[in-house]
Amino acid sequence: MEYRIVPLCGALTEAAARMESECFGEEITAEALSRFADAPANHYFCAVGADGDLLGYGGISLVADEAEIITVAVSPVYRRRGIARALMEHMLRLAADAGAAVYLEVRASNIPARELYRVLGFAETGMRKNYYSAPREDAVLMMRPAGAQETLLC
Repeated sequence: MEYRIVPLCGALTEAAARMESECFGEEITAEALSRFADAPANHYFCAVGADGDLLGYGGISLVADEAEIITVAVSPVYRRRGIARALMEHMLRLAADAGAAVYLEVRASNIPARELYRVLGFAETGMRKNYYSAPREDAVLMMRPAGAQETLLC
């Protein structure tokens, strides 16, 4: 499958807001997402297909030597095709260039995402009880240290 990683902007913001609802059940307007994505520390990227459709998107917040993966979402139709990994690798390169450790949280039940993060050098560091709602679920905390051995494809 052919796609490219580009910054979140314009019509992609509308599509990303819809995807947020589809993937996570969280309602956000395109305007609110745009304001959040435009914050100085935040960097949002989209995986865009050859036809210009949004396949997935991700966001990272980077401040000094620490980064946090804010979100990674892939349309259910395009999952298991390497898109989440490509988005993560793009964001991890940004963090690596800044010498930053990277943190994230993930639903305890999201085994595919947890495995991807482990492959990319993250380790589980803790848990936040009842962090997520709809449905209520624990969050697993994960961290990838600055200077971690590169496991990126490109």
